[in-house]
Amino acid sequence: MKLKQFIKQITPPILWNSFKFIKNQLKKLLYLKNLSHSTTFPEQRNNKAIIIANGPSFNEFYLHFKEKYDTTQFDIITVNFSLEAKEVCAFFPLYHVLIDPGFFTDEFSIKRTQIMLKKVDWKINLVVPDIFYEKALTQYNVNSNISIKQMPSRAASDLADQQTAFHLCDKGLASAGCMNVPVMAIFLAIKLRYSNIYITGLDMTTFRDVSCDVNCINYFNPNHFYKDSPIKNSQNMMESYRSEYIAFRQYYFLADYAKYKCINIINLSLGSLLDAFPKGNMSGETYPFLRP
Repeated sequence: MKLKQFIKQITPPILWNSFKFIKNQLKKLLYLKNLSHSTTFPEQRNNKAIIIANGPSFNEFYLHFKEKYDTTQFDIITVNFSLEAKEVCAFFPLYHVLIDPGFFTDEFSIKRTQIMLKKVDWKINLVVPDIFYEKALTQYNVNSNISIKQMPSRAASDLADQQTAFHLCDKGLASAGCMNVPVMAIFLAIKLRYSNIYITGLDMTTFRDVSCDVNCINYFNPNHFYKDSPIKNSQNMMESYRSEYIAFRQYYFLADYAKYKCINIINLSLGSLLDAFPKGNMSGETYPFLRP
């Protein structure tokens, strides 16, 4: 007989239940203390943010932006392996977002990310989903410039009642979801209350480059602005399209949530297949938003 079972048998039920209640309350207090620390973000440096997603349209944006704009007038949010690119590091991003399970479970991706983060020589916040927060503390505590923060992974976009969903997001109990990393990056920018959010590299053109071999194994070309090899897909095509549908639903939720918070979002990638946000330019001018 285990010691815990023995103690339970000889302890009066009222005392045992009281002990369990106190233990659970202490665990909740410890969780809330850690949550408060790990979800506290520094104040904005600016009231405008630029999110650099993975798509190749960033290359065109970069050439135009560096010629016409002062990068210090915007807070920069980046994702995935983009910090491997010198052009991105030149912006000194304030936030970097990782959500894909591979960043926390795949040995190659973890090592590659560690090498990337070790080179960061400015203060940056690494933002991860709460379900991977403990792993991130162990795996990515590689540089004193990095502060690791967490965001809720529960998808409020799954809820039928939008006002309830917004309330959960406001309270920090849910997010838009984690199907695409730009989803979490945009949600982060909304939570930080930037008045204007500009997104570049949000092309959403993955399914232009999907292939299926004679063995019915499908591959997709990540088509990032940085170099990545074609990826063998662990999902079948039906599951892949379903994942894309969920991602689009989360982007639509973000568009509604931003409107609710009186925040403007502009997609700078004019060839993007995403129709959740109006397309426009850095001057704040947008094309007529005629999405059905």
